[in-house]
Amino acid sequence: PRAANVLRGSYVALGDSYTAGLGIPEQTGAVAGCGQSTSSYPHLVARSLRLDLTDMSCSSATIANMTAAQPTGQGTNPPQLSALSLGTALVTVSIGGNDIGLIGIVTKCAQLDLVPALIDGSSTVTPCEDYYTSGGTDQIRQRILGVAGLLADTLTQIRERAPHALVYVVGYPDLLPAGGGGCGGALGITAGDAA
Repeated sequence: PRAANVLRGSYVALGDSYTAGLGIPEQTGAVAGCGQSTSSYPHLVARSLRLDLTDMSCSSATIANMTAAQPTGQGTNPPQLSALSLGTALVTVSIGGNDIGLIGIVTKCAQLDLVPALIDGSSTVTPCEDYYTSGGTDQIRQRILGVAGLLADTLTQIRERAPHALVYVVGYPDLLPAGGGGCGGALGITAGDAA
């Protein structure tokens, strides 16, 4: 409510498929292949706050696509930061999942956990965690740390291009139940790995 009274002007949404709303009806957007939806959170925020939305989000985007064009196979999305200006009032950014290989990690975990989860979904075994921490190094944490500086640089560039904007970094949704309980076994993930 407070933001609705304060914000005037444009809203720029930056990000990947989680921002775009890939597969959510009604697909929209200026660039075919980006998978933008009229029901994505940027569109809902813009309607709620009555802001002019420029949705730059695009499925498969990486941090590099903040400053470099992204071919989609059906068109080319311009560098996402190119939409920012002095008149930008609000920016949301959700990026980095593709940089760390999030889909590949989830796929590998589902493969490793499928049989143990089917045998006993409440099992505390952690085949996925064991795989990604073998050798004493947490590979997922290393990937996240590897892109942290790139994300920090992106936030600096956002501030330079849109110095008056409110900037919100939006996280990814939880894919599994908190604490490892619930339906992890039904998803093919052991309770130990879900936790």
